[in-house]
Amino acid sequence: MTTYPEDGSPAGGDGTGEEGGTRAERTPSPTLLQVGDAFPTAALVRSGAALLGPAVMYFYPKDGTTTCTLEAAAFQRAAQCPAAGVQVVGVSTDDESHACFARDQGIGFHLVSDPDATLTASVGVLKDYGEHGELAARVTFLLDGSSTVRRVFEVGDDVTSHREAVLAEA
Repeated sequence: MTTYPEDGSPAGGDGTGEEGGTRAERTPSPTLLQVGDAFPTAALVRSGAALLGPAVMYFYPKDGTTTCTLEAAAFQRAAQCPAAGVQVVGVSTDDESHACFARDQGIGFHLVSDPDATLTASVGVLKDYGEHGELAARVTFLLDGSSTVRRVFEVGDDVTSHREAVLAEA
């Protein structure tokens, strides 16, 4: 996982992504929101997910896939921990599948559907997955109470410990 602290400089990691891939191959977009940028909350309000304070906005590729299900379960455990003090919101380019995915996995936090990828593209996390099309890259933004980006996490393969790193920063 590559994270960017409040000063925006890269911290940790050796620049490699998933096995065999380089950072350049997995970087979602040159327009990735950076620390200090305002998160576009208008798209969230339209989806019924108004932010009520500090938040974890995590983007993921697809409902129901093994890795995305593991990540959602990890964030569900975080959402049930009031000591964390942050709202958790998941975003993908899926549409109606969110309701079934949330019900089947016992997810109690809000999942934002972005089927036209407007929000996903606006924060710079739209990624071309070849035959699967353009989907959200696995990126998490930690926002303060005024919806300003305080940390950016580009997530590799270990989606379950990713939650721990995010909560430690929160």
